[in-house]
Amino acid sequence: MATTTQLLEVVHNPDHQAGLKSCYERALKTTGQATNGRVQVTVLVGASGSVQRVTLKMPPRLQLAAPCIKGSITRWAFPANSQDYAAQFPLVLRMR
Repeated sequence: MATTTQLLEVVHNPDHQAGLKSCYERALKTTGQATNGRVQVTVLVGASGSVQRVTLKMPPRLQLAAPCIKGSITRWAFPANSQDYAAQFPLVLRMR
């Protein structure tokens, strides 16, 4: 399975972070409310490294961003492995 360092490299990739930021900002513009929150992400990764499924646990006030966040994460490439594996990580969404 991928190491924690390898997983963090994928999550912290500047392009990936920019995609998540875009999802969050779009949701904020739609609601007109500044809201912060923590999202727990679980990703099922295929042996090839492609994302098979994304599950999000998030506060209801951030649900508007969920489809976009899932779509963004689905396009990420994780390290390949001899078999499918799951990875979990938090995302903190907040205005800066």
